[in-house]
Formats: sequence, C-alpha cells, structure tokens
Amino acid sequence: MNLKKLAFVFCALLSISLYSDPKKVDKESVPAQETEQLKEIVLGRKIAAFYAKKYGVHRNPENTRYLQSVGNRVSENSSIKNLIFYFGILDTNEILLRALPGGYVFISKGLISKLSNEAQLAYLLATCIVHINMNHSLKVEENSIKYFGILFPFKKKQDYFLENDKSIQKLISKLEKGFPQEEEKEAQEASILLASSTGYNSKFFISALKHLHKGKDWNQKQSTLEEYKKKQGIPETGDEFASDFEYFQKGLNPE
Repeated sequence: MNLKKLAFVFCALLSISLYSDPKKVDKESVPAQETEQLKEIVLGRKIAAFYAKKYGVHRNPENTRYLQSVGNRVSENSSIKNLIFYFGILDTNEILLRALPGGYVFISKGLISKLSNEAQLAYLLATCIVHINMNHSLKVEENSIKYFGILFPFKKKQDYFLENDKSIQKLISKLEKGFPQEEEKEAQEASILLASSTGYNSKFFISALKHLHKGKDWNQKQSTLEEYKKKQGIPETGDEFASDFEYFQKGLNPE
C-alpha cells in the first residue's frame, strides 16, 4: 500500500479531512506563505501515514473526539490561528509523543495510560503545538526543505510532495531521535505558559514529562522547569478534569 492510500486510511480512522484542500488553511495569506504551508502539510501528512501504518490508530470515535477537543482548546489559545491541528492516538503501549509538520500530533495509548488527568494531557499536547508553531527543525524555502538537518532540493514543483519512500524514511529516522535539547527546553517552557493560560492547573504539568525523560538528567530538567514556572509567577490554579480524563482513559482499553 503506498503512502497516499495510507494517508487516506489515516483520515478515515481519525474522522477528519486530511485530504481537504490545504490552501484553505490560510485563505488570507500571500501566495508564498500558502506555498510554504502547503509543503509542511503535505510532508506532515505523509509522515502521519507512516505512523498510522506502523502502530495503527485507535478507532474509537468518541475517544478521538475527546483528544481533538482537548487539543483544540489549547491550540486555539496559541499564537498561530491559521493552522488546523489534527490529534491522533497511536494504538501501541509504547511511550510515544510526536509533533509533525503541518499540524499533525500523535500520542500513544501507552503514554496516555501513564497520565493522571486532562491537565497533563493538555500540557503534552501543548509541547507539540509549540514545536510545530516554532517550526523546530523544519525549514521550508522556495526551492528546498530542510528537516532535521537533511536538505531536499526541489528540481520541479511536484518534488515537495516527496514521493520517494527513502526520503520519507530518512526524515522519520531523524524525527525518532527527538528535537535538539535547546528546542525541547524552549517548547517545554512555552507550553507551561500556553496550557496554564488555557485554564489548566500547572501543578500537574511537569510531572507528565517524566514518562518521556527517564534518563539521569530528569531531576535537573524538572528542577529547571519548576524554577522557570516560579519566575513566571504561574499559580497552581485551574482545572484538571480528572473525571473526564478517567472516562477517556478507560475507553482506550475496554474490557
């Protein structure tokens, strides 16, 4: 099955229109901006199709709607208003969180099972939204695209669709290694502001990251983020929506 068909499967599973006209995302932008955004959306769509094939996508539409609603609540409070975000649940117990170009975000059932409430979920989704908003490790230019340090020149207009499976694999292998440390820190700090300004209780944010950072440096990272939160004067008030999240969490693994 080729990547175009996989993208269609991904669309059906998430009940969202991945194949709607990408140019409609930003109707008022100038042509150059539209072209850049189109490249990002097409690239993200193809990488999303890869993950959908590798892990499968959780099929329960009620759970997908819940995740999308949490993601929408956070993304609508972000600085970028002309990009539609799509949130999907990977059907695996591995601990995975992926921010893809063009507004595609994946979180795994395994990671969701480790969380305690909606505030933690919202914060993790916020880190992905910030990565995408800041174009971390992705640079689109008129005649090329640079993704995690790999430069792909365009010999013709259609090249930015990256039909070559080997090219996609190279991009994904870089993505699996994660964002550079400085960009990771930048996104985690900005996400504290974003999620708390959306109305979630910041008390629960940083502990959600421990499932993604189990190395020896976790204590230092945690201390640094707590100090940042303190300096920003962010209160530990707001919602956690524990009961709503518990219902969602149980729905991922019905008995």
